Amino acid sequence: MRCKNIVESIRSDEYNIINDFIDSRERKMEYLTTKELSEKWKVSQRRIQIYCKENRIQGAVLKGSVWLIPENAEKPQDPRKKHIKK
Repeated sequence: MRCKNIVESIRSDEYNIINDFIDSRERKMEYLTTKELSEKWKVSQRRIQIYCKENRIQGAVLKGSVWLIPENAEKPQDPRKKHIKK
């Protein structure tokens, strides 16, 4: 039971961090989480986190343990795949 309360407390803190950050920007820009963006781009959450950590997504911000990514961010090319120019 105590572990569950700790997890809920951490989630609540992360939620508050995200809301504080968005409020501080006066909601001028909409942000997505790695989960939301992974569904949009059809790649794993982990791949999105790697892109963010490598500064390959412009405007991505780490707040606490949550990446906030502008909803209009462009998907970077995957360096593990060959891209054939036509």
